[in-house]
Amino acid sequence: MTALYLAAAASLAFAIGLAHSWLGERYILTRLFRRELPKLFGNDWFTKRTLRFAWHLTTVAWWGFGALLLVVRSRHGSALGPSVLWVIVAVFATSGAVALVASRGRHLAWIVFLAIALLAGLAAATGGTAQEEAAAAAIERDAMTADVVSVRAGGSPGAYQFAVGVASPDTGCERYADWWEVISLDGELLYRRILTHSHVREQPFVRRGGPVSIGSDDVVWVRAHMHPTGYGGAAFRGSVAGGFERADMPGDFAVELAKRQPLPEGCEH
Repeated sequence: MTALYLAAAASLAFAIGLAHSWLGERYILTRLFRRELPKLFGNDWFTKRTLRFAWHLTTVAWWGFGALLLVVRSRHGSALGPSVLWVIVAVFATSGAVALVASRGRHLAWIVFLAIALLAGLAAATGGTAQEEAAAAAIERDAMTADVVSVRAGGSPGAYQFAVGVASPDTGCERYADWWEVISLDGELLYRRILTHSHVREQPFVRRGGPVSIGSDDVVWVRAHMHPTGYGGAAFRGSVAGGFERADMPGDFAVELAKRQPLPEGCEH
């Protein structure tokens, strides 16, 4: 229903802009220009051009609001959506009130303005609950992931030892970080350090593992896995020679590795 409100409001914004320009040219500007106008820069040419583009700039503004309504419609669930819609409501509600009072109801644009304000307001009000639910779900999802917070590596090429710091919302064996792993840029599993128990009272925690068979300049990913929700937390990227830093890993990158051995055989506590 929200998408329908937004589409209808956008259609009205485009329609009133078109009517404003077409009717204005035919019934107002053409007749106005037949009269004597103030002369700017020696003649009335500049005056007429200024009046014309100022008139049509209003159409451009209304079409811009229509485009904003369509953008909000296409990105339903965005946290910014309601704020944009309430601004549009304020603009068109004010425009409708001014048109109604100034013309004493004779200029029918006030009906369209208030209709746009009403539709945008309905969209903002009905869409708010869905957006709040989406935001809450995103927060809950983020809270169910294990984040890598530090990576240190040392040793010899082909047999490096890694010390990986992990922060995870462990509650016990029902929810805990059950491994961290090193993977290549093309998604190959190079090493996995199984974590045999939860770390409820030790957050963040550091666990060492190895050997990892890579060269000093080989760039790899280091990420953690959360039981039972899987991957999705913060990851680090880098090399032994250049160091490691936090980087954005695509959410669907090498998720099939969650089924690859070695896998945890149980949880101690």
